[in-house]
Amino acid sequence: MTTLRPGHHLYPTPDGWRCALPGDRYLRINGPEEALRAFQSAAPGNADIDSLRQAFEAQGLLAPPPPVRTPPRVLLHGDGPVADALAAVLASWSPRRNGELDEVDVLVDCAGWLPDSRWRALDDACAAASVAWHRCHAEGSSWLVGPLTVPGQSPSYTDLRGRRLAASGIPDELTHHWAWLDDPASAPPLPDPGPGVAAVVAGLVADEIATWWRTDVAGPVGYQTEVATDPLRVTRHPVLTLPALAS
Repeated sequence: MTTLRPGHHLYPTPDGWRCALPGDRYLRINGPEEALRAFQSAAPGNADIDSLRQAFEAQGLLAPPPPVRTPPRVLLHGDGPVADALAAVLASWSPRRNGELDEVDVLVDCAGWLPDSRWRALDDACAAASVAWHRCHAEGSSWLVGPLTVPGQSPSYTDLRGRRLAASGIPDELTHHWAWLDDPASAPPLPDPGPGVAAVVAGLVADEIATWWRTDVAGPVGYQTEVATDPLRVTRHPVLTLPALAS
């Protein structure tokens, strides 16, 4: 049965029916009591709700039909609290921990400190295989998420890296730091993000993948999301693809 849009509520009041909309907005609804109650309960029975449905549709109150699409095949790399939280969030998708790129739709890498050389190689591999990939890592006292890379559509790690170096007044210091973090023998221990931060990071990764998979939209502007931990704060930073260079 057709339903109202998410966050829209149909209910009776002492002086008639209302539809509550997000943002403290309310519509007064006039119609047959039987039809209104049938629509509210999603069990029409013998009630004639066609006129009511048409009126709701004209007002843009009805939810679009849910897309019929199988979940994406996810390959999850990494361990630790964030990777474990993401595996739990994506449990209904049955993410695999091992596999090849030609067996999946999207790869997610939950890293510790920034693995610059590995992510550059992974960026190239996913582009060659036409496989989307998402990522997160720790930086300072924050966690950084994304941007989600859909080859040929949205910013890659190479784009993000290039933009960041270009914007920095000390690019050499960045590359030296990244190289040091990239070496397991020298990288410092990773602080435990705690269950709350891990859940936020995992939720952001999962939601961005789910939105892309549902809408098939990944534009030229992506976002890297920073999850600051003390205090918890979420900030989105736009990332543009690098301009193509003439050969």
